Amino acid sequence: DLALEDIPVRLARYGLMAPNAFVDEMRERMELAKQTSSSWAVTLTMANGTKFFWTGEADGQGHAEGQAIAEAVAKTGEQVLEVVGVTKS
Repeated sequence: DLALEDIPVRLARYGLMAPNAFVDEMRERMELAKQTSSSWAVTLTMANGTKFFWTGEADGQGHAEGQAIAEAVAKTGEQVLEVVGVTKS
């Protein structure tokens, strides 16, 4: 079970890829990720009943929700009860 996109990481990890080639590969991947990201707005309900609003860049809905949840927990110390809404802007 080896995904094609995991090959450069494994090659670099085990010393089978030249460092410069690895750096070039990672730069290319980071640039591609920037090109595919969009602005998102996420609304969460926290355990204490308050709403938490997050906006930011993400490459998909799941990634946007994950970033919003991580930031909400870090800032409030509360658990997230539910994702109320997700909007791509």
